[in-house]
Amino acid sequence: MEKYENLTEIIKDNLIYYRKKAKLTQLELAEKLQYSDKSISKWERGDGVPDIYTLANLAKLYGLSVNDFLTKNKKEKVANRYYSKVLITLISIALVWFIFTLGFIAIKIFVHGNMENWKPWLLFIYAIPVSAIVWTVFNDIFFKRIYNIFSVSILCWTLTLSFYLSFIKFDNISGLFYGAIPFQIMIILFYLLLLKKERKGK
Repeated sequence: MEKYENLTEIIKDNLIYYRKKAKLTQLELAEKLQYSDKSISKWERGDGVPDIYTLANLAKLYGLSVNDFLTKNKKEKVANRYYSKVLITLISIALVWFIFTLGFIAIKIFVHGNMENWKPWLLFIYAIPVSAIVWTVFNDIFFKRIYNIFSVSILCWTLTLSFYLSFIKFDNISGLFYGAIPFQIMIILFYLLLLKKERKGK
């Protein structure tokens, strides 16, 4: 019973997808099939499925095979895989923040004494470059490397900020951040070269 319901759902989704792809209204499709638009609406609601003869006519109309209506279309599969990868990446980044938050709470509860030279809230600053590293790793695995230009840039500037807040006491903060500019330029040039190489490889 469950398999039948899943198949009905797949057929319903495909009927909607291929009709819209063909830029037909329910009424226009009904006229081509010599059915009422109520029947088309019923199928697309999942309240029933067309018979095999009608599926064959639909397949001929759209330039497909009957099997195309019985399996998830590739576009939907690709979208599902993409969203799964995005979700895994976001969960991993959220885990980083969860760990740093636990660290902050643990320090506030268990660490006593003078902490004037180091503030626990800095953990949340450190979580930003760590998150950028996680983003970069998962982007390399799941997506296009060219997108790392954003995560690596964030890594560059937040590492600079972390370094400044943790170890250096500058009267003029601009001195340290000017030093990060050449690294940012190198990051941009590297990924532009990478993009050029990828385009040549196609």
